[in-house]
Amino acid sequence: MQIRAWSNEFVSGIDEIDSQHKELFELINIFALNNDENVTEKALVSFLDRLWEYCIHHFSLEEEMMRTNDYPLLDYHIGLHQDLRWVVTDIKSEITAGTLREPYTSVIRLSSDWLNEHIAKHDLSFFSFCKNKDYDLSKSMLGKVCEISTLSNEMLGVGRIESVDNNRIDISHSTGKILALELNDIVKVSSAGKGSFQAFLAMIFHTAPEILKLFNATVVKTANDREFFRVKTDMEALLWVESEPQPATIVDISAVGMMLATDEPLEISQLVRIEFLAQNTHFEEFCRVVRAVRRVEAPDNYGLAFETMTNAQSDRLISFLFNKQAMNRHGIKK
Repeated sequence: MQIRAWSNEFVSGIDEIDSQHKELFELINIFALNNDENVTEKALVSFLDRLWEYCIHHFSLEEEMMRTNDYPLLDYHIGLHQDLRWVVTDIKSEITAGTLREPYTSVIRLSSDWLNEHIAKHDLSFFSFCKNKDYDLSKSMLGKVCEISTLSNEMLGVGRIESVDNNRIDISHSTGKILALELNDIVKVSSAGKGSFQAFLAMIFHTAPEILKLFNATVVKTANDREFFRVKTDMEALLWVESEPQPATIVDISAVGMMLATDEPLEISQLVRIEFLAQNTHFEEFCRVVRAVRRVEAPDNYGLAFETMTNAQSDRLISFLFNKQAMNRHGIKK
């Protein structure tokens, strides 16, 4: 059987590294294709000896490159290399001692993990870092409240961006411990400014109760985005058109705007004033109508974009949104 074929997805752009990785793919796949559970001890030991020789030469080259490039996960990656060496040594020792129950399966599992985890995940993280290390993130994100989430948009926690240095970011934990994070995990960080939205992907190289450090950050979205942190709600609001307040309901709300249900007819680009209470904070904001959803036998819905919200009010609103989002995800109604 073939464990995993070499392909362009593994190319680092560094000729010597690519040549060695390709050699490893060929070495492992030739062994797997030509052997099965009846493989001899001699063939297993010979294969593991070749893996060991590969470890000595290739790992030293990678680690030196990581030092040269100031790779944040250098110590972590060295630890992974050491673990691989130990596994190779342990499996070989048990095979020669005759104490390993399924030697062929153990060797194949080691080889598969090496290709599918170490090279496909950890090594490629380093090469991605080399390509992106001078990526210039916007300094305008400093001090912004942000949400840390998984790639599938499950919220892990909330923080504040404390420093930005090229593609490295430090985030303080403003709502307690950020959950379920391990070194080399990829997370999405989303932050909002006045009427704007920014999201970037980054990898973790340090996590502690007080700070989260990320690197290899690349922006994935920068836009006026009506879907940022949008949570459903049924909050009451007052809509001011000219001098008369009209009752309205906030259907959903984000850091940059809201969807409002009202019987009052509004026009696209119209400027209106909205009052509402969220998390014991009174908001009174001017908004621009950017979308209209006409409904039959129900109040029309209008998409509104905030025009005048201050940074302080924005932070309070984002805090409310995070708390509301967390309660929604856990089925808590309040």
